[in-house]
Amino acid sequence: MPNSLDRLVDRQYNIAQGVAKPLPLPRYDTYSICNLRGGIGKTSLAFNLTYLANSVLSVDTCPQCNLTWFFDNNYLQNSSVTVYDMLL
Repeated sequence: MPNSLDRLVDRQYNIAQGVAKPLPLPRYDTYSICNLRGGIGKTSLAFNLTYLANSVLSVDTCPQCNLTWFFDNNYLQNSSVTVYDMLL
């Protein structure tokens, strides 16, 4: 039986290959992921919750913009859009 790290690596590989299946997670209307500490997996968790979703509003307020860059590779070239603009 593979350990949890092996399962995580396999999941990320399947996502990269485009063959990942949705996780059997509870379905809620709203998820909020926040913590002041860096490097704990907030972006990875947000990515996994939104990947393969049909309709999602994802608000990335992290200064690094990693999740935003994943969804829009040109985001950092046009950084004049702010969270305020997006909410409007």
